[in-house]
Amino acid sequence: MMRPRWMLALAPSGLGAHTRRWVLAAGAAALVLATWAAWAAWAALAPGRPQPAPLAAAWAAAPAGAKAASASAPATAAVPVLAGADRARPATAANAEVLPVPMPAATEPAAGLEPAPSPAAVPGIAPAVAPVVTPAPAPEAVPATPFTPATTPATALASANLRGANAPLGCLIEASAVAEVGTPVIGIIEDVLVERGDVVKRGQVLARHENRVERAAVTLAQQKVANTAELRAAKTQINFAHKKAERTAALTEQNYVSGQALEQANTEATLARMRMAQAVEQRDLAVKELDMARAQLQQRTIASPLDGVVVDRLVSPGERVENRPIFKIAQIDPLRVEVVLPAALFGRIQVGGTARVMPDLPGSAAHEARVAIVDRVVDAGSNTFRARLSLPNPTQQLPAGVRCRVDFGG
Repeated sequence: MMRPRWMLALAPSGLGAHTRRWVLAAGAAALVLATWAAWAAWAALAPGRPQPAPLAAAWAAAPAGAKAASASAPATAAVPVLAGADRARPATAANAEVLPVPMPAATEPAAGLEPAPSPAAVPGIAPAVAPVVTPAPAPEAVPATPFTPATTPATALASANLRGANAPLGCLIEASAVAEVGTPVIGIIEDVLVERGDVVKRGQVLARHENRVERAAVTLAQQKVANTAELRAAKTQINFAHKKAERTAALTEQNYVSGQALEQANTEATLARMRMAQAVEQRDLAVKELDMARAQLQQRTIASPLDGVVVDRLVSPGERVENRPIFKIAQIDPLRVEVVLPAALFGRIQVGGTARVMPDLPGSAAHEARVAIVDRVVDAGSNTFRARLSLPNPTQQLPAGVRCRVDFGG
């Protein structure tokens, strides 16, 4: 059997006989389906297709007036088209699908041809219903907006500052000083005497290094300072040398001794005075050595540099410390209040003035603070400046790190 070349291309010779048969059968089925679909589309949409037999019979039975009306119908009319399987049945209003089909303009019919019937005059055919066009509603009138002068960001920010100038401003309560306490020497922590949250005083011992060597050095220096035997011996020797020199001088005047003996006695007295001065210098050196030993011992003791509270303890006994903090101490009496103010208040806030500070804590009352620092430069980006207030806290009941509001009283 002869097959088209496209079928041979779909089933090359390299495939098996059974596989080739299946491929050829599938191709033939696809061709049949494509042909049927093309015919169906043409039959449904082609304007010049043959009219079904029931429609022609109805046209022949139509009166002459209906045919004349069809001749004057508009160029575009609705022609009933039978949908799907209803094409084999007579066209009725129930099974007819009305599609708009372009129609030629009304002219004299050609010889031997009758004009196409109007669907409105054919019995059993539902007349085409002209679409109802609803006019679009008129646009709603928009009231005119009165002209408003343009507002620049600078003027808007200035207006906001003026509006909030008399309102309480946000602020932050901070510790007046924070110190990270360390040690100048390398060593092992022997004792830790305070814990986080403890209240400490300036100079109070917080921790100690292992310091046995330093304590021994202090003890040795104290012994050297306490050793006055050499000094007393030098004093005794100088007294004896002076007396000997005096006696020798008297005997020399009486010519009992030679001048050499007198010279020797004077030399011994001079040496005694020099030994006395040396003893005094040795004692002064011992005192200085004692001071140095005590300073070295003091370095092994870690004390608080200010009055405040222990914020954090960073070491434990037995740890070796080197170039790192051991404690963090915060001074909370007085407290420091930082506030950012709008430029509208510049010049109205003066150093020494007072303000009411209201911490954001449940049940906390307002406190009076004094203005300590006012910036002399306004930040151009935010149009603000900063001020710092000093807030007394003698009972240390008010914590640091709390947000607050400050009122400068208008």
